Amino acid sequence: AEAVAHLRDAVKATPDSAEAWNTLGRALHRNGDQLEAERAMREAIRLAPGRTAYYTHLGLVLTEQQRLNDAIAAYFTALGIDPANREARYNLGYIYHRRKQYPLALMQFRRLKAEHPHSLDSRFAIATVYRDQGQFDAAAAELDEALAIDSTNAAIWVEYGFLATHRRRYSEAVTLFQRALVLDSANTRARYGLGLAHTFRREWVAAQAQCDTLGTFDRDLAARLQRAITP
Repeated sequence: AEAVAHLRDAVKATPDSAEAWNTLGRALHRNGDQLEAERAMREAIRLAPGRTAYYTHLGLVLTEQQRLNDAIAAYFTALGIDPANREARYNLGYIYHRRKQYPLALMQFRRLKAEHPHSLDSRFAIATVYRDQGQFDAAAAELDEALAIDSTNAAIWVEYGFLATHRRRYSEAVTLFQRALVLDSANTRARYGLGLAHTFRREWVAAQAQCDTLGTFDRDLAARLQRAITP
């Protein structure tokens, strides 16, 4: 909110600065004011229509408004200007995944993986698409590749934990989430997943302990876990 106030002053002082409008739009987006953020981003684009990042930022704002077709158009515009724009391609794949347009999502994520062979995010994304289609072995293969790049990355073990949960291998999931927490004790997704795995095993005390600890890091996620424990 403080940044928004300063940036409003900035665009008044330099109304022809595309970057000032862009930064204001990003701050408004973070502050939850999506309509004002969109207006600011469109002004930035009007002033500098060739800057690919502005279309990517607009796509985020439109996605937040659930205007997914408009967001897709923004990301395609960004990629038309710069096909190497990683954020635009990833977010485009995310929307396709969200719509369950799995082949289109995989097309975007596989291109990211090909262009950035050491990228973990693209492998996570591909694994999640496979997981949601029930192709568990293919998902595991992607995560194995990620582990070969960095076995100390807690996020990989978290994704493996959720994969085990989807396969109903709850004991395995507990072990995987615990391993992630050894690497990163503040990882909220790991703690949430561990609480879920304990819940599915009917280990209520252990599940509640994870929920209580999670509440100190992320209240919304803790509330979600609490609903799973005590529906």
